[in-house]
Amino acid sequence: MRHLAVSLLAFLIIGCQSSPEYAAATSWSCSSRVELSSLWGHLRDKYDADGDNRVTAAEYTRGEVRFANYDRDGNGTLEPVDFPEDTYLNGFNHMILRHADSDEDEQITRAEWQAFIAAMDPDGNDWMTADEVRAVLGRWADDWRLFLLSFDQNGDGVFRRDDLEITFRDQDFDGNGVLTGRETAGWDVAMEQPEEEPPAVGDPAPDFELPYAEDSERSFQLATGAPGRPVALIFGSYT
Repeated sequence: MRHLAVSLLAFLIIGCQSSPEYAAATSWSCSSRVELSSLWGHLRDKYDADGDNRVTAAEYTRGEVRFANYDRDGNGTLEPVDFPEDTYLNGFNHMILRHADSDEDEQITRAEWQAFIAAMDPDGNDWMTADEVRAVLGRWADDWRLFLLSFDQNGDGVFRRDDLEITFRDQDFDGNGVLTGRETAGWDVAMEQPEEEPPAVGDPAPDFELPYAEDSERSFQLATGAPGRPVALIFGSYT
């Protein structure tokens, strides 16, 4: 679990730096939540070649897996409906959803979610402590700062019932009050390219170019970004 916590923290720290679309869609410091309507504006401007306010798989150039993740309704086209206003993407939500599926039928009803919230807040004071969360989710709350970074949906520094309500709303893609199928699943992170042999010790690092999170008009390229100076690359995994 400690390894998982470290891996998650590494992902949160470098996640928006390693995803140009996330970086361009946000102007804040890196966090786990991305406003979908802002993300759609970036995708439309970059990939909608014919200007019809839709992005097809042929227009999108960053791989089938990522395209399918964005295509929330699964109709094969990215449209505004896939990126509703006041809805956020939190790549960690699915990690706690399964704890609410009390009858294990692979769907989460409103009643199950309310029971889950009540279990997390047994004293009914509207906010949850690390011990209360740990009693339901196990060691997830061992690193409380990391837990809040992942699941404090409104960013107020306290884990409240409202955060869990936001979680349910954000995952209820079709608004029918039941989470099922893709609504309960995390993003598919399958490799979009065939695996290659990693660089050997002493080999130059593979070149890359990424836009800055605070200014998507500027970018950093490894090969030319810091001539004559050492560069430290920090990698993390999220599984």
